[in-house]
Amino acid sequence: MIFYILYTIGEEAKKKKVPKGDKMHPDYLKAYERVGDKPLGVGACASAWKVKKIGTDEIFVAKEFSGSDSDIKPIFDPEVAALKEVNHPGCVKCHEVYGKGESGSVLIIDYCSGSDLSKVLFYGNDKYPGGVVDKITTIDLLIQMAEAIRYLHTELYMVHRDLHWKNWML
Repeated sequence: MIFYILYTIGEEAKKKKVPKGDKMHPDYLKAYERVGDKPLGVGACASAWKVKKIGTDEIFVAKEFSGSDSDIKPIFDPEVAALKEVNHPGCVKCHEVYGKGESGSVLIIDYCSGSDLSKVLFYGNDKYPGGVVDKITTIDLLIQMAEAIRYLHTELYMVHRDLHWKNWML
């Protein structure tokens, strides 16, 4: 299980206008290409895209920032600082950073191919058909979640600001 520490996808955010990728950092555009024509999610200052590193089969998430620099900078700097500190198997890792918090900046983070916890519980997936999760698996998932939160709190003194089941990827 992977805990996506700092980015959430809300239903209202999905309706926002998504910027074209050609406005992003030029080094990012040379290194990655989008997979698909729809974002994984859209937030106030960024959109998340499934991307492939050019020349490889490696898949990541690109968090592409757009908008006014004055809106992006206060979000970008703390997020980059936090993601650079995180090193736990239950949390996503930041692999590359393009830009310095201006419009067009991009974070490259782990891609989680599974479903978020809410979708698994309500609809199921290949591993948990019909949303049925047995007691042993539930306990295992809760332990993994608690270990990720414990790591963030006690090792990094970090508090998650948006802790809910859509931020847990299975």
